[in-house]
Amino acid sequence: MQTALANTTAQATDYPQWVIVENAGTDAEDVWSDHHTFKAALKELESCGGTDNGFDLMKRLPDGTLTTEF
Repeated sequence: MQTALANTTAQATDYPQWVIVENAGTDAEDVWSDHHTFKAALKELESCGGTDNGFDLMKRLPDGTLTTEF
């Protein structure tokens, strides 16, 4: 039982939580890049032109959905 819980916890924390999305909120929305840290995601967002160029920073929840509420 504890092994299964440990495996689930490891899987939940090992995926890249931070995502740069291109064309956010449109039918053409697409993941541009994945990042394990917020700082790395912010750096990538800045390097690709930021929100003025149609990019946005989103958080990937454990169930795989993306949200801007974080």
